[in-house]
Amino acid sequence: MAITNLLGCVLGLFCSVVTRQTYTATLLCYALLIAIIGGTLFAANIWSVTNAQASAPPEYVVANPLSATAAALASVQPPEVINIGTLRPVAILGLLTQGTVRVDGGAVTVVPVYRATWVLYGGLSLVLFWISLHTVEAVQMRRAWFVSRSDMVLAGLLVLYGVGVWLAREWWLAGL
Repeated sequence: MAITNLLGCVLGLFCSVVTRQTYTATLLCYALLIAIIGGTLFAANIWSVTNAQASAPPEYVVANPLSATAAALASVQPPEVINIGTLRPVAILGLLTQGTVRVDGGAVTVVPVYRATWVLYGGLSLVLFWISLHTVEAVQMRRAWFVSRSDMVLAGLLVLYGVGVWLAREWWLAGL
């Protein structure tokens, strides 16, 4: 949940920098969040409908924060206990688990999509923060292509993040 909150904050900051108006930035940020959540669920459900109600591949919902949360909640239960009935505390949770619960014959397994979501959101947060910071500094310095010290630091952080993601690829690729 913390990485989702971080991405939401950085997305809001990015929208604010791009639009330079609070009202417009708020609308843009909400529109982007609704598009991410609704678009991924819509794509996963369309895939399921066109493929004989089979479970959608987890790649369809990896960007969806609600599906990642549903996968994390569903993984608390042992996989043999998981069914739509055990996920009824939230009525729509069955829809959110589209692509995260895989049924093979009689066996039900929970795909840990939230791991890949953490990796995606961490990288997106760094990139959006870097773009926002560079844009603000470029406006203040009146030079668009000026490379500052903060650019170098964030480039180093992004390289370190990439190395960490590459080293931990078995852990997060298990969710795909």
